[in-house]
Amino acid sequence: ATGLYTARALSFAGVEYDILRHELTPEQIEVYDTYADAWSILCAARHKTAYREEAVMRRNAA
Repeated sequence: ATGLYTARALSFAGVEYDILRHELTPEQIEVYDTYADAWSILCAARHKTAYREEAVMRRNAA
């Protein structure tokens, strides 16, 4: 079961919400930026790995 049927049955009718803003400290911003940089490096490395794997599969199929 993927929960798709249940998800379609959900409704936000009558839901009330407020916007909650959290001001980040300079230290929190630094941590966030560091993690964002790390994720960028990981995503780029994964992309390169996938490209190399595809190239090897094409070469082996030829």
